[in-house]
Amino acid sequence: MSKRGFRLSYGASVTIPLQLILVLLLMRCFQLQVLEGARYSRQQTASTTASDRLEGSRGRIVTRDGVVLAQDVPYWKVAIDPTTAGGRLRDPIAKREPRLRQLLRRAFAETKLVPRANEALLERQAIRRLRDGKYFYFLGTIESIEDYDDFVAWKAASGSRRVFTLEERSRREYPRGDLASQIVGPRGSFQEYWGIETWLNRSLHGRDGLRRVDIDGRRKPYHTAASAGVEARPGDDVVITIDSRIQRLLETRVQSVYEKFKARAVSAVIVDPHTGSILAIVSAPGFGTEDEWTGQLTDEQLRRRSAPQITQLAYEPGSTIKGLILCEAITRGVDRDMIVKPEEGRSHVFKLGRQRRVITDVSYKGPLTVDESVIYSSNIGMAKLGQWLGREGLASCLRRFELGQRTGFELPEEGGVTPLAKNRKWRPGTTLSVAFGYELLVTPLQMVKAYCAIANGGYRVQPHVVAAVGDSDRRHRAGERILRPDVVREVKKVLRKVVEVGLKEEVDTINLAGKTGTAKKITRDPVTGKAGYDGSKYRGSFIGFAPVDNPRFLMMMIVDEPQGEKYYGGAVARPAVLRTLTDLLDTDQGFFQAAVERSVRGSQSRSDEATESSKSRSSDAPPERRPDRGDGRERERVR
Repeated sequence: MSKRGFRLSYGASVTIPLQLILVLLLMRCFQLQVLEGARYSRQQTASTTASDRLEGSRGRIVTRDGVVLAQDVPYWKVAIDPTTAGGRLRDPIAKREPRLRQLLRRAFAETKLVPRANEALLERQAIRRLRDGKYFYFLGTIESIEDYDDFVAWKAASGSRRVFTLEERSRREYPRGDLASQIVGPRGSFQEYWGIETWLNRSLHGRDGLRRVDIDGRRKPYHTAASAGVEARPGDDVVITIDSRIQRLLETRVQSVYEKFKARAVSAVIVDPHTGSILAIVSAPGFGTEDEWTGQLTDEQLRRRSAPQITQLAYEPGSTIKGLILCEAITRGVDRDMIVKPEEGRSHVFKLGRQRRVITDVSYKGPLTVDESVIYSSNIGMAKLGQWLGREGLASCLRRFELGQRTGFELPEEGGVTPLAKNRKWRPGTTLSVAFGYELLVTPLQMVKAYCAIANGGYRVQPHVVAAVGDSDRRHRAGERILRPDVVREVKKVLRKVVEVGLKEEVDTINLAGKTGTAKKITRDPVTGKAGYDGSKYRGSFIGFAPVDNPRFLMMMIVDEPQGEKYYGGAVARPAVLRTLTDLLDTDQGFFQAAVERSVRGSQSRSDEATESSKSRSSDAPPERRPDRGDGRERERVR
């Protein structure tokens, strides 16, 4: 063997390193494609696709008589791809621009596309994006299902199927305008204020879906064929106990009282006394137009107007409590022929230990029995009855009717406070004051709940406004008995006489019972900061039910700070309650229908736009489950 040693030939010295490099490359390819292929595939997919959220449509809000007050209405955002609309990519820009301009003008002229800006401006912007090589440009919207079908057919006929893309969206619509707006809730954000839209938002919202779409290097969607994801689920429909006809009638009546007496506020509610279902609830001032929800009112005004005062006002009930005190007295066996106002006169001095207190009546009537003290609303007589009941009897009355306690209403409500509260002291004068409606704070809804027990035969009810959420029945029935039948029968006779004798009302056509109430308001001196009763500011109220034997409706109205000489509940609230209950019961005379027609005509101008956009769906149809949007109709859904 040669002493020169082993040497590679020139060819081997070149090919062997190349072969080694090739082996290493193959090994690396094996590692990438086989061993780690799944991981890199996921990374590649993540960089070329993105998750796209599909909004689930909100549920409807429907009245008990099938009128839709709120619903989601679909519309479609229309975009154009300028690079595709201009024709072949290899053609010069000067040749593609006229094609794009012609196609845009045809789309605006031959379809129901609603441009989002001036058409000439949109055309210039689209041309600019063509020159910049950009993909999509938002043009406008398609507002109805019929217009959507026509646009899809036009795309196919014009050969521009891949030029235009449509993205389905939805907007909230209120077909009946401002009807029951305080119960329905805000027209804008669903995160503030009061109403079904806010407090049942989770049920109404439903569930959003997800899908995957192809994106380019700038993470912009460019392809419509996306992989399957999670389907969006529509929200639950909410059926409320409001009757649209009664609500419209009450809104008209409350607005009339508000304007007539130039009051600070007027509130009213109508309920079914047997179940506690709220048929109508209104406060004035309220919301006149949708614009007032979005900028014409301050935050404080929005919060004050967004909820009906029937649930939010904590006030001293005045004489309306006298019917409840009478229930307790009869239950405890009072001698109703007992003279509780011995002399004729407006004032009487009560001795409370070393102190003396003067209580005044409006009239000079007397002497009065227990029943007559309620009929003529004598504060002196009721104070004497309060002394007969004593602290124990009055406390039992407050507990029996759950005054000062929240009613369990579905939407937020105030609670109020009574002398039974832990931080309150029951003084000797409290026994006198509570008997005619002072030294305690209640809400109108609590008084309505209490009087429902008198109207329905003695059973406790829970006021409510939600009848059903989806397939869940939320209606309430009468609860435990809290008054004996004989007590109810006797109290109804007295409340009937309040209307017949105490108010000298002609009620031959309607069998009505009720009670007035007038209370001074507590105000705070801006200089000293001390609180006290203001002799120039009152709340007048009336609560009544009809027919007396088997009531169908119970109504309460409160007029806050009426202006002028008339401020008593019998003068400012009673006539409207009597007239409304008469209209509801005497339907053969046409009062109810005529009032509804007048109110509907008055509100027609506010709801024309909403009604026009929902012609394809019957707003007055009974509440049924909305069909799923995947009903076989071929639609393009792209981002």
